[in-house]
Amino acid sequence: MSLETSSGTWIPLCPRTLLPHITLRNFLDKVQEKLAFAAGLIPDFPDPSRQGSTLWRKRLSGDPPHRNTDAERLATARELFQGLGSANASRALVLLNSSGAQLTTKLSSEIRRRGDAVAHGPLSKRDIVMAIEDSSLHRPGTIYEMTHKDESESFTKRPGCQKKKAPPPSEQRRAPRRSRQTGCLAAISDIDEAALIRHLMHENMLLRDMLQAKDLDIRLGCRISLSHAKGKAIDDLKQEKDVLQRQLDGREKEVACVRSELKEAEAAIAILKEEMLEEGASREIMIKQLAKVTARFQKVQTELARVKLRNLVDKVQARLETLTKNPISPTGNALQRSLDWRKRLDKKKCSNDKERMQRALSLFEASRDRPTIEGAAFNLLNSASGHLLTDNFNRLRRAGDDVAHGPLCLADITEAVEAIDLTAEEMEGVELMADFIGLY
Repeated sequence: MSLETSSGTWIPLCPRTLLPHITLRNFLDKVQEKLAFAAGLIPDFPDPSRQGSTLWRKRLSGDPPHRNTDAERLATARELFQGLGSANASRALVLLNSSGAQLTTKLSSEIRRRGDAVAHGPLSKRDIVMAIEDSSLHRPGTIYEMTHKDESESFTKRPGCQKKKAPPPSEQRRAPRRSRQTGCLAAISDIDEAALIRHLMHENMLLRDMLQAKDLDIRLGCRISLSHAKGKAIDDLKQEKDVLQRQLDGREKEVACVRSELKEAEAAIAILKEEMLEEGASREIMIKQLAKVTARFQKVQTELARVKLRNLVDKVQARLETLTKNPISPTGNALQRSLDWRKRLDKKKCSNDKERMQRALSLFEASRDRPTIEGAAFNLLNSASGHLLTDNFNRLRRAGDDVAHGPLCLADITEAVEAIDLTAEEMEGVELMADFIGLY
């Protein structure tokens, strides 16, 4: 999916590619604000009122607007700095004579068109719901909780929505088998080397005792008689002794083999432990990297959600301005009509938010309790969330402005440029503009 800009280009609907367009538009605003300061249009930089960029563009367009070509606007911009001997004016002229001139003087540059398409583009109900969830507004006492509390309670009371009981132990799923490495370690650890050696030594002692008994029988037989029968018995005893001796030798070889196998097993255990430690270390590194990526993605989602909610406030204010009897700019876009609505509330010198609310309600007082769109506007302004449409600095606008007009560093610009495609001329212009406003 993608988003279409006013020039017909398309922007992929992905958090990683949407937010950089807002960042670059914010960067362009700050460059134009610095140019306005160097030309004497605003007293301070940075400008607390955030009007520097707008004043710069209005000055280039003329009053009433009549300079529509890029060449005329660029010539007007250069004339503003003629005769000014300040360091800022000299640096501004250097910028206006470079490849960054078009980006700062064009009536609507590609950077601004794409940024406006993201910050003020069309919204759907799904966008608003996701923006509320991603912007951390669903906390106790907020609009999200009030609008979703009844729904969640009624859902939990429906039949069939209770928690299911856990199955009996006999029906539960068997535990997974141990891995090959864990099984190998457990099998080797069950071998008791000392007990095995003691058992073999005990058998050796029994064999020696039997050999000694046979030797004693042979000596006794020789003393008692030297008959043929005795001689044969002695031969039999000697043969049995030889058999027992061979068995003893075999037992000793088995003991030696067992000791050798135990040493090999200990070496294998040491190797497995080293491999497990290495795998654990690499797993911890991957977990940390994944946590960083997840945190960055969540931050991008939150910032985009705040911009969308500010966009929603702008569109509602624009609609309210259209419903008034005499809109200031009948043919203006939604952003201009939103500005006109806020200016309308300030015309009567409303000093606080309460007076601004009373001024807004008075505009639709005649349509109160009527089944018309004006009556719906009065009910909306008179509701608990009406202050979001009348307060000068409500929470939604402040959060969105912090993203769209907040402070920048060179790393922010670099990351934004890497995320989207810019021409070589635009890249060079961005570098010159970053140097102009002092981003390092």
